[in-house]
Amino acid sequence: MEGDIQVRFRFDGESEFHVVRLSYKQYLNLKKLPITADCEIAKGAKITLSEEDKKLLVEKIEQASKESKKSHTRELGK
Repeated sequence: MEGDIQVRFRFDGESEFHVVRLSYKQYLNLKKLPITADCEIAKGAKITLSEEDKKLLVEKIEQASKESKKSHTRELGK
């Protein structure tokens, strides 16, 4: 898709990196997740996640982002 970037990442406890095409916003949210060990833009890297795996990843990123915003809002309300 136009505007998407290739992202190379791995989660804590994983030795292998994954490469997926994400929007820049999704990339930023992935970088913010506490379980993300490494995350970088990787031009020209071979995509390693299937479309189904990408869909699951994006859902998890969105859920974690929502939970993070709720937590942040609770802290501001104290």
